[in-house]
Amino acid sequence: MKELNINTELKYSSQISDSELYGSDKIFNILEKLNTTEYITGSGPGSMRYIDEKGFSDRNIKLKWQYYEHPKYNQLHGEFIPYMSVVDLLFNEGEKRRKII
Repeated sequence: MKELNINTELKYSSQISDSELYGSDKIFNILEKLNTTEYITGSGPGSMRYIDEKGFSDRNIKLKWQYYEHPKYNQLHGEFIPYMSVVDLLFNEGEKRRKII
């Protein structure tokens, strides 16, 4: 985060939610404790397994799907390989890293 000049405060879900909750129950518990009106989620299979769209609408929480398109950047060897660690971006692009993201 420091290398990318990101100053967002991070919290573990365990700092907010009851530890015995899992999946969508845990998500709804966190959103309710934070008085959330909107939730952004990824559109991949990992997100799809726990998203209960009706549960969001029942709670008047707007659900937004994020469709991520990976940016291409220069890599040292061979064809571009997407979805690498941010460390790959940092070492391959240096100062240009923030513009790429």
